[in-house]
Amino acid sequence: MPTLSRWCVRCALAYLVAGMAMGSWMLIVQARRGYGPGAPWPVIHTHLLLVGFLLLVIFGVAFWMFPKVAGARPRREIGWVAFGLLNAGLLLRVLAEPLSDRGRGAAIWDILLGVSAVLPALAALAFAVAIWPRVRAVTAAPTRRAKRGAPLGGAIWPRGGRGHRRAAPPRPARTVQRSTTTGDPVTQAAFHSEPDPAALVEVPAAGTLSRTLHADDDLRVVVFGFAEGEELTEHTSSRPAVIQVLRGRLELTLAGETVLAGEGAWVHMGAGLRHAVRALTPAVMLLTLLPAARGAGTDG
Repeated sequence: MPTLSRWCVRCALAYLVAGMAMGSWMLIVQARRGYGPGAPWPVIHTHLLLVGFLLLVIFGVAFWMFPKVAGARPRREIGWVAFGLLNAGLLLRVLAEPLSDRGRGAAIWDILLGVSAVLPALAALAFAVAIWPRVRAVTAAPTRRAKRGAPLGGAIWPRGGRGHRRAAPPRPARTVQRSTTTGDPVTQAAFHSEPDPAALVEVPAAGTLSRTLHADDDLRVVVFGFAEGEELTEHTSSRPAVIQVLRGRLELTLAGETVLAGEGAWVHMGAGLRHAVRALTPAVMLLTLLPAARGAGTDG
């Protein structure tokens, strides 16, 4: 979770506690004297819960969860501006609302109360400006891929709660030879060479992209492209496997142990090993599924 989102959630929880405490106090007062506190306390109570808690949670989760653009969260500084404006407006209202006393206090408090009403609106505008490129990235990405016509299109499956796109596998080359004994044609698979497997996938702006490089009865080779922060949640395989990091850095969790794998790293995993993968940077990974032990099941 980015720092901005953490601070949004922290402040939201503080406002939630303050708002619930004020609500409890108002109910106690109402129970003791038969009617609840009047202005300005209901207004302050409402702002603590709706503006302080609800809006800050929305801000924080959106900054965290919306897809990145080219592996980054753009306009982060504007997000901090939105965070500051919202908190300033709310705290100023909490201070000015009781002191203005509905116009009966000093004129300065009326002015500050008006300012406190404008600041959250400016915060909402700054939030919209900060998050808009990431909203555009979500709506525009399918159109861009369709126009390019690249062979990376495919269906999208959820993987670990995130978008995972599988590209069409390349067709292995085949050759025809003639039997030296019968003269009949014999079709067999030729060698398969890839000078740069990492170039077979485009690291997406968000989510995970995979492409099958090779598949036969014994061996399956898949190239994965990860945006920063994307992951394959913990799972097992009935087949032994080898992970090779072609680009970027990955955090591997192998049987509960964390392994940091940089570019060029090579990891062998036995069948049935619980493992997970998280991209610390935009990364490309080569996964090789080896033949299963005799009598064991195979991955579908």
